[in-house]
Amino acid sequence: MKRPTKRLKLLTMTDMVDILLDFDVVHDAEVLITSEKENETDECYGATDHEGSRIMLCDRFPQGVRRLTILHELYHARDFREGYESLEKPVEKISERHYAKLFGHKFLGKRK
Repeated sequence: MKRPTKRLKLLTMTDMVDILLDFDVVHDAEVLITSEKENETDECYGATDHEGSRIMLCDRFPQGVRRLTILHELYHARDFREGYESLEKPVEKISERHYAKLFGHKFLGKRK
């Protein structure tokens, strides 16, 4: 059973290296994820397959979107590795904060 989400801290370089040692990163033009609702498919920028140890990124978006997406998926992977439930909203917020810290500006691109 997963533990409740903890307050997220920024990923360290050590976190990123360790995750990338355990997960393959797959670049694909289409990353489609079936939502929880029947017969509904949501197009996503990326996804983390914990069982298959893969991070999948859609490669048809601009660099800024892909940068934010890989950070987002790395947070999901870290939460999974540490046994925490990984919720979208907190991961979105910390990913955007981390993006600004790494690249010196807020993410200004459109995601939709």
